[in-house]
Amino acid sequence: MEAEVVIVGAGSTGLFTALYLTELGLEDIILVERSYIGSGSSGRCAGGIRASFSSKEHIVLMSESIKLWRELTEKFPEIGFRQKGYLWLLTREEQIDTSKNLVAFQNTLGVPTRIVSREGIEDIVPSIDLSDIIAGIYDPIAGKVYPFDVLYSLAHILRENGVEILTHTNVEEIVVSNRRAVAVRTSRGRIKVKGHLIVAAGVWSRNLLRAIGIDLPMEAEVHHILVTEEVRQFLDPLIIHVDTGAYMVQDPIGGVLMGVNIEDSYEDKLRADFLRKVARIWLKYFPQLRKVNLLRYWIGYYEVTPDHHPVIGSVPEYDNILVATGFSGHGFMMGPIVGLELSRMIIGREPYFKETKKLTIDRFARGELIEEKAVIG
Repeated sequence: MEAEVVIVGAGSTGLFTALYLTELGLEDIILVERSYIGSGSSGRCAGGIRASFSSKEHIVLMSESIKLWRELTEKFPEIGFRQKGYLWLLTREEQIDTSKNLVAFQNTLGVPTRIVSREGIEDIVPSIDLSDIIAGIYDPIAGKVYPFDVLYSLAHILRENGVEILTHTNVEEIVVSNRRAVAVRTSRGRIKVKGHLIVAAGVWSRNLLRAIGIDLPMEAEVHHILVTEEVRQFLDPLIIHVDTGAYMVQDPIGGVLMGVNIEDSYEDKLRADFLRKVARIWLKYFPQLRKVNLLRYWIGYYEVTPDHHPVIGSVPEYDNILVATGFSGHGFMMGPIVGLELSRMIIGREPYFKETKKLTIDRFARGELIEEKAVIG
């Protein structure tokens, strides 16, 4: 087997990159996925999409990503992006001053977040018990999708365009020669790389790259999430409890997804204390969920860099390898703009945005880290 572009990873990044490459007329593409489509972080996330971050880089790129999500849904309705907003719940007075500064910064970059009162929160989420909530931050342009609707719609579109997606195929080695990736050795044989190799394999990217001398400063961070049985639609936005970092969102068929960080969560195993903690937080504000049954609970990963920003672009050691990983929990929402920028790099064009150029791997060696505070959700 051989292809002009070989992409390791069939999650959000890999699929969107392949989509934009086909729109540029390049269809000689093979995606290689170690398990099923979306088996990594993309298929384990809550599906929230926002531009309300604390760094200019995230805000600019995520704002463009939201535009692309809208355009893609107009073109392919099955993708199903819905702008239902994000709502951060504030419980302490000191959070309000910090939030006002953050909102003012976001507003200067075109994101229309605003501080809302208790009454404003009740208008947005009528079913909420306000309890100790004193105010909130509302982002009206944020939205949500059902991840597998997106991933499998993209896979279908790509296959219709002649792109080959190899699932349950593990990339065991990147074969390099004279500063180039010449092939990948997989569990199903060798695939020759005629043009470019893109490594977009989430937490598995680090070991693949380390084997060819690329030190990617990234750690796998375990996160826990559950979904309930279907209930009547009652929650439009994705909501975040700022004090605890807990989040909750309702999917299109009525399931309620909930997540929260727990201490010492380094092993990929289920934890009873996660269930107790997330239930304790959200039943306080939505006691009507007390008798709703838990349907499923699973684990996913944030691939976390030291500055909570991704690594996107070429690597100094090789001429035809591009990397897209380290999204620190936000890769799914960023998928469209990352795919668009990578597709331009593949055909020899500059990225659209100067912010993309700041996210290359060499920023760590230069000590030019970019701080992001609004990580959860």
